Amino acid sequence: MKRILTTLCALALVMAGSATALAAEAASDSSYYPISVEEYTYGDFDELRINKTYQLSLGDDPSLIPTEDFTRNGRRYYLLDMTRKDEVGVDVQTYTETVTQASDTNNLETILQRLDAEMEVTTEDGYVGILRLDHTSVQVTTDGYATKTNTLSASRSYPNLSEADASLIPKSIEDKGKTLTLGDVKWSESMDVDGEGNPVTRYTATASYTGSTTSRYATGYTVSANYTGEVSKANCAVVTYTAIFGSEKAQEESKAPGTDEKHDADNDGVQDSQNPVSAVNTTKELADAVGIGQQTMSRVIQIDEHAPAAVKEALDSGDLSINQGYNITRQVQELPEEQRDEAAAMAVELEKAKKEIRQIDAEADRRGKISGTFCKAFERALALTPTEENVRIWVECTRMRPDEIEYSAQEAQELAEVFSTIAGILKTLVPGGDAGAG
Repeated sequence: MKRILTTLCALALVMAGSATALAAEAASDSSYYPISVEEYTYGDFDELRINKTYQLSLGDDPSLIPTEDFTRNGRRYYLLDMTRKDEVGVDVQTYTETVTQASDTNNLETILQRLDAEMEVTTEDGYVGILRLDHTSVQVTTDGYATKTNTLSASRSYPNLSEADASLIPKSIEDKGKTLTLGDVKWSESMDVDGEGNPVTRYTATASYTGSTTSRYATGYTVSANYTGEVSKANCAVVTYTAIFGSEKAQEESKAPGTDEKHDADNDGVQDSQNPVSAVNTTKELADAVGIGQQTMSRVIQIDEHAPAAVKEALDSGDLSINQGYNITRQVQELPEEQRDEAAAMAVELEKAKKEIRQIDAEADRRGKISGTFCKAFERALALTPTEENVRIWVECTRMRPDEIEYSAQEAQELAEVFSTIAGILKTLVPGGDAGAG
């Protein structure tokens, strides 16, 4: 803190001579006017602030927005911050697109392998995004049916016939549930003897039967599937800037902070630090020189000029932030001078106590989150029964692809290693375990 304040004092002396040039440069006219001006109080000490809101197109130059100090109702307002909100908003919607395609099969497993897992989409309204397949939405419908006729045939042999007479042959037969009719008969003969030793001729008929069957078949299939996901689109082109001004009690009109009558006489005709353009630009240049924000720079100057010793010491030791030191300084300035040092010391101790409590709370919160994560992990792991049947059910019901199965197996192996490491650490925590071996 001391090094910063020393540097600031040196820079202030160097830059004092350039105040006129800075004022002239910053005095250029601005063409932007706020669409709203809001006056309000901020913080525990009800600091008066003003917000000025501007709306610009993407082609407008935001550097022309007025940021100079100004005085209102006995208070000097200075720029704390400038916020930007791109009204080039992104509209996000949930979108579903149904895809249809021809298929030569109605086998669901084969169809799922042919469908893409995700697809890029651009809607008619200009929304873009990536959609993913909803496996539960896949449906297969039949395009139509046709019939076809198949010829059937069978043969039968009838031996030991006394004559080559077709009337001895059945005119139809049943074969595999179908009725076939006689189509042709071929004869063969052989010599034999009867019971008295006389020669006789025996005939064998080979009969051919024919028929037909008609069946219906699907001419093709149509597969439909839904792809669902979020799509987005940019939908505006306005940028909103908000200039946030803090305030402090205005200095005497005849003098600026840190000046005297001799300084005023020596600089007759030169804009003094009451000129808002010069003041704000000088503060900005100082802030840029030491690499801090303009708001922080302004508060550092106020602390250097008005803060009690207890505040400066706490800043040097890192027990207070610049913002906290500035707030304490402003608070005690309202007190009689003889009470400021004691009040400042008490306020510093209070901030130290608050900081310690915040650190304790943060550590407790961190430990609680870690503990909760482990409890949830163990509860979910213990709910699993890793039998082969259960794993197969999981794979089938979620319709995992081969690559997804491989990836899940790898994840399971990694989780096993994690739980193995946890088990090893827990063993060291058991009384009489590795931790107590020494």
